[in-house]
Amino acid sequence: KKKIMLKDLPKKTQDKLREHAKSHTGGMRGKHMRNMVKFMGEGMTFAKAHNKAKKLDQPKKSPIKNMSVY
Repeated sequence: KKKIMLKDLPKKTQDKLREHAKSHTGGMRGKHMRNMVKFMGEGMTFAKAHNKAKKLDQPKKSPIKNMSVY
């Protein structure tokens, strides 16, 4: 399966993503933005792609709450 690139998306969408990237660490190369481009290339709306990317940004919850106790 071909990897979806920013240039594969409509110009209007590209501009919106570039603007949005300014508020994220790593800009367009950041994990959040790469995920958004991928999801939008799969047909998601900006809002849906953003919510899914936000969920993936959150660190995994460790089953062990506080390591300093041990």
